[in-house]
Amino acid sequence: MLLAGCGGPPVVDQAVTQTPLAAANVVVTQTGDSDVTIPPGGVTFSLDAARLLVVDVKVRFSAPMPRTVALRATVYDATGRIVGDATGGAIQVVPGSEIGVELSGPAPAGTIAAVTVEVHTIPAPAVHP
Repeated sequence: MLLAGCGGPPVVDQAVTQTPLAAANVVVTQTGDSDVTIPPGGVTFSLDAARLLVVDVKVRFSAPMPRTVALRATVYDATGRIVGDATGGAIQVVPGSEIGVELSGPAPAGTIAAVTVEVHTIPAPAVHP
């Protein structure tokens, strides 16, 4: 059996248009505890293999004792609408250190133009030998 079609070749839609993950200059606002600071350029965004949002946050720790650090990033589009969030943390953060903390959450529902990073610390659990 021979089948012949009329018209041009079939069109295969292979390219899916996606919006950018983040704007060129994302505005970063920090709230919460003051013994942790985020240096300029200390927040980056990516998607992992499962297409989940990954927010890498560099933090400088100035508290006098080891602490556990909890972070939440709320991401906004250019109109100020919340388009996603991510959470993460670190334990036994030592005084004077600068560390990277990876936050994760669902893929954002738009292009990230701003992020508010909420930082909270609590005393680190005691380490017993």
